Amino acid sequence: MTPKEQGLELINKFLKVNEEHFYQIHEVNDLLAAKQCALIAVNLVIEIAVGSYDKDHENWWQEVKQEIEKL
Repeated sequence: MTPKEQGLELINKFLKVNEEHFYQIHEVNDLLAAKQCALIAVNLVIEIAVGSYDKDHENWWQEVKQEIEKL
């Protein structure tokens, strides 16, 4: 799974929609809220990775965070 795919998956989980319907969402507030939730989740994962000195996972999740921010 790529960082972009992981980011989409997290957003979709918060939106409770299938990935193929992602771009059909019309409720901007729902999308923004889902992105914020996904970013909160990613930031928690990054904190855990930093605490365990796992740089590979930290870097990968930083990429996921960047992809979410682009959406």
